[in-house]
Amino acid sequence: MMNWLGHHEFGCGHKPMVWDTSDGLRAEPDLWGDPGALDYWLKVWTAYYTEALTVDDKDCTWVCYESFCEHPTETVQELLKPWKLTWPHPHIESFQNAREISRPIDSDALGQAEAIHARLMSRSNR
Repeated sequence: MMNWLGHHEFGCGHKPMVWDTSDGLRAEPDLWGDPGALDYWLKVWTAYYTEALTVDDKDCTWVCYESFCEHPTETVQELLKPWKLTWPHPHIESFQNAREISRPIDSDALGQAEAIHARLMSRSNR
């Protein structure tokens, strides 16, 4: 299904994106190890969102994923306020990811991801 949609970020048809970063480096996921490993995906996530943080905030609305999952109706309503639009659905069910991670994780990769996440949170609507 994701191949048909042209999404190759993850899944069976995964094709890693390679790009030049804003600091002049080259992000090359092929060098980050096995796509079947959680560490690979931490590195991909960190690279994507490190680059996303270079976007000019004045043209961007940062939405906290956790807030959206916990309070989807309120989050959508808040996003629509600047345009004086209303959300016609009175209630969207919240979602809670209760999945536990039991695989080992590279502590350096996790620390980098958590630092980027903290920077994203400071920009979000949370």
